[in-house]
Order: sequence, then structure tokens, then C-alpha cells
Amino acid sequence: MPIEINEENGIHSLKGELNWRNANLIRNHVKNLLQANNTVIINIQKLNSMDKVAAKNLERLYKEATLENKKITFLEHNNEVIKAFMQKTKTHYIIENNCVLENK
Repeated sequence: MPIEINEENGIHSLKGELNWRNANLIRNHVKNLLQANNTVIINIQKLNSMDKVAAKNLERLYKEATLENKKITFLEHNNEVIKAFMQKTKTHYIIENNCVLENK
């Protein structure tokens, strides 16, 4: 399944498979968002899978935004597959745990 990016109420949702093939597409999209905004919210709840390249790419975006005094919030609500993978790749610390999303 290809990756989809949708925006609703200021939250940018990723749906599908995030991997080495499309990680740079997502990276460029988020970097463009950060040029126009100090804060960007990315919902990764609807991802089916992620590979190590994609996880590290999200982590790099997070670190770069912090260095530029901007904020990326990655939301993951009860997606155990993504949560486990990000723990395995030691990138789970970038996930915001205090936000609750409606399951849509």
C-alpha cells in the first residue's frame, strides 16, 4: 500500500507503509510544513508498517526541528506494530504519549 498524507484540523496523518522508498517524500513534505509553521503535528496511528530507514528519518526530522526551535509532534495511539518497531529502533522517544486521538 502506498503512503497517503492527509490534513484535517492541522493534523497531518500518514496512512499506509512508510519505508525507504517514500521516506524522503515524507521528509520533504514535513520540512516544507516547518518552513511555514513553528509546530507540526504528524499522526502515524494509521501506518501499517515502517522500516528502519523511515524510523530514523522521522527521528532526524525531530532533531532538526528542535535545533531550529521548531516542534514536530508525532502521535501514535494504540498502534502496537509501530510502537514496537520504534522501540526496537530506539526512536520511540519522539512519540508524544500525552495526546489522545479519536479513532477515525
